[in-house]
Amino acid sequence: MNLDPKITKQVVRKRWLGIFKILLALALIAVVFSKTSLAQIIETTKNASLPWLLVSFLLFWVVTMLKAVQYWALLDGDTSYWQVLRIVIFQNALSNLVANMAGVASYFAMFRLEQNVNVKRSGAVFVITKVGDVFSTGLFLSLSAYIVWARIKSLQELTIVLLFGIAASLFLFGVMIVFRIKFILFVRKTIHWLRLDRIKFLVSLVDLAEAVAGQERGVFIRTALLATALSVLYMVATLFYLFSKTQVFHIPIVFWESAYIVSMFQLISLIPIQVFGGLGVVEFTTLYFYTIFGIVSADIPATLIGGRILLYLFHLFSLLYVSVEGFFNKPKSS
Repeated sequence: MNLDPKITKQVVRKRWLGIFKILLALALIAVVFSKTSLAQIIETTKNASLPWLLVSFLLFWVVTMLKAVQYWALLDGDTSYWQVLRIVIFQNALSNLVANMAGVASYFAMFRLEQNVNVKRSGAVFVITKVGDVFSTGLFLSLSAYIVWARIKSLQELTIVLLFGIAASLFLFGVMIVFRIKFILFVRKTIHWLRLDRIKFLVSLVDLAEAVAGQERGVFIRTALLATALSVLYMVATLFYLFSKTQVFHIPIVFWESAYIVSMFQLISLIPIQVFGGLGVVEFTTLYFYTIFGIVSADIPATLIGGRILLYLFHLFSLLYVSVEGFFNKPKSS
């Protein structure tokens, strides 16, 4: 069977892009590891705070369950919350153990195959949830940046640019709410005129936006407000969860410094260059952020690698829920 040359090129391009991401992750984590040693990592792990470890684990579940609440509420409760939680656990695990796109793919596939939710509806919920997440990220980035402004002199211009970018994205979303399908048609014509319709990801993004815009305006606005409120609550839980992880390894950082770093990472995670939950990228960038805030302890690289191991263990443990839930909800034979 002869394959379409265009499809073959896309497969080869994706394969090389995947290899590049893996090599980048390994190179960056190697740089971080070179600043510490296995003995230091083991010593750091032994000195971890058990009370903060428990708090961190509990907050991990709070964050996971709140994300499931977001999807479940925006689907109007048509599916079981516990089934939605199962899908979210799979999505998060694949995003952090494999790649972000693998997590997104699992989200759409599981809602379609297990819950019989069509792609347009699950896509609309996904987009609205992400818009709410962008708003909450912008809110806490601006608040935390205001509080630590004097300490981020080298990042002030970048912070302002990112906040303007978030404001522009939310403005475009508002325009879509007002003009809906007309706006989508304008975007499609513009993409075609610029000959960007060959970019599959961009076309898929417009398709999702069309699914969102196709909803009744009143339902659309009500759903967007609900998504925003839930996203703010989810972001608050995320900030406390990630701050608790720094306290597990006794990192001398205050809450609002941590909140600024987390908000920045929420935006960095949108760049499709990460695999294995941002392996290497997160650790290498965090070293830079810690330097900005004067946190230059020799144990920091060891704590970052310890935090990475902790993240993987949390997600692997969460997959036990999937096994237990699947055992108690096995389809009965007639």
